[in-house]
Order: sequence, then C-alpha cells, then structure tokens
Amino acid sequence: MEPTPLDRRGEHRCVLALALAVVAISARARLEAGPDITVLGYPLPKLCQWKGLLGVECAGCGLTHSFVAVAHGEVARAFAHHRVGPWLFVLLALQIPYRALVLARPDWEARWGRHAGWGWWIAVALMGYAIAAWAVNGAFWASP
Repeated sequence: MEPTPLDRRGEHRCVLALALAVVAISARARLEAGPDITVLGYPLPKLCQWKGLLGVECAGCGLTHSFVAVAHGEVARAFAHHRVGPWLFVLLALQIPYRALVLARPDWEARWGRHAGWGWWIAVALMGYAIAAWAVNGAFWASP
C-alpha cells in the first residue's frame, strides 16, 4: 500500500532538517590552506575512512570541500574539488523549498510529487558518473 502524503511527513521533516544543516554548515565553514576545513574556527576531522585505511581517494573524496566552495560562490574551485559536487549541492539545496512546500501543503505532493523522484534519479546518475570517472582515472591503480 502506497503511503499517503500525511504518512510521509516525518520523512519530509528529516530530509528538510538535514538539507538545512548541510547548507548552513557549508556556508559557515571555511576552506583553509591545505586540506583543512574549519567551522567556527574548529577543524573538521578527516571524513574519508577509505583514504585513511588504503591511502587512495574514494569516489566521494572532495565532496565536503566542493560543498563549502559552492556555498561561498566559488564554483570553479568547487568543480576542482569534485566533478559532481556542485550539482549534488544544488539538488540538496532544492530539497529545502520542495520539502517545506510539501510540509505546508500535503495535497501538493499528491498532485505534483510524483515528479519529484527525478531529483533522486539525477543524484544517482551523478554519483554513478563520479564512480566511473574515479575508476577510469586510476583510483584502483594509484601509486603509493
């Protein structure tokens, strides 16, 4: 049985809160010299366990730097950090008005929400592209 718009309110609240948090933290964060990112003067810990364990970047390496750069309007720098990061940031930012609208008007999802699934397919396609580019660029054959 398909959930009704009212059944999905918790999901919409969660995605809205996460999108707001990521956008707000990206806007408050700063790209420091070198690989460091700081938020309110405190450095973020290294997030990539793959790189820490194997010494090779994963397909998502650079996304945090890319999100921070895009939040500060540095689009070219964002693309330099991750080739799909700016597009994923835009998709994430678009979740804010969409989720807010669906929470304010549950009938809107029943009428127009079936088209909202395209955003997830676009995100999956972008991450597929990132993984393919990562593999082709020699991630599996990187020298130490």
